[in-house]
Amino acid sequence: MKRRSYHGLMSEFDLTLDRNRLAQVRHGAVVVTTDSAVFRVHGPGALSCLQGLLTNDLVKPGDNSLVYGALLTPKGAVVVDYWVLRQPDAITLIAPRSGREPSLELFRRQLPPRLAKVSDQTDQARVAWLLGAHGFQTLASSGVPLPEATGRVASVGGEVSPVALALAPETAPFVALAVGAEPAIAALPGGAIAAAWVAYRDRADRVFLRTRANNIWSAPEQVTTKTGDIFRCAVAADTAGNLWVFWSERLNDRWQLWGRQKKGAAWQAPERLARQC
Repeated sequence: MKRRSYHGLMSEFDLTLDRNRLAQVRHGAVVVTTDSAVFRVHGPGALSCLQGLLTNDLVKPGDNSLVYGALLTPKGAVVVDYWVLRQPDAITLIAPRSGREPSLELFRRQLPPRLAKVSDQTDQARVAWLLGAHGFQTLASSGVPLPEATGRVASVGGEVSPVALALAPETAPFVALAVGAEPAIAALPGGAIAAAWVAYRDRADRVFLRTRANNIWSAPEQVTTKTGDIFRCAVAADTAGNLWVFWSERLNDRWQLWGRQKKGAAWQAPERLARQC
């Protein structure tokens, strides 16, 4: 019997719906968020390396595709089921939270960092699933830019909160999924706000910042002065009203905490605040 391409991921969800909520699924649309394991894999050999670890073909569908694939051990045993979003800059994998640790262990053993670098986004990414008989119609009328077809992926949300939106294959038990990292946000003196986020650009992680004052967003500023393997960031204002951006960065398998202060319009030099012993 041919294995269903969607089996595995959604089957772990135990959803309890009242009568009104169930009616929305049957006749309307419902968004469900999950505490999922999320990994981002990038590098010159990311595609070829993952191609050998997953059951389904990642190459043939091309860029901006959504594919199901079970992660396998070298002996062919199934570790966990994944929904895989292949985009030009990286590949995002989404699985039940229970698959996080076994996946990490397999990635450490099977993926050479110089070819395929793995970033664990589990604690900073959010995943939302669109369900319901009229889910597509609801999404289409929302004004959000849609992928070109089912099984395809589009980038939406802009630079402050980039989100990958995928339309599910027709046989999947959901209509669409969206995954993205939440930006770090802080209130500033005078009613302004600041948003910082980690973005993958030119084959490396970088931290960016934008501020909003008088209902106008500033242009993005790159906070980090060099490329690195960055996990997540935070933003805050000190007692003097100066802006600080913090981030964790891995160097030679050891994590370091960095910070950079902005006094008025002038950025100060980055400071290493702590490092893993």
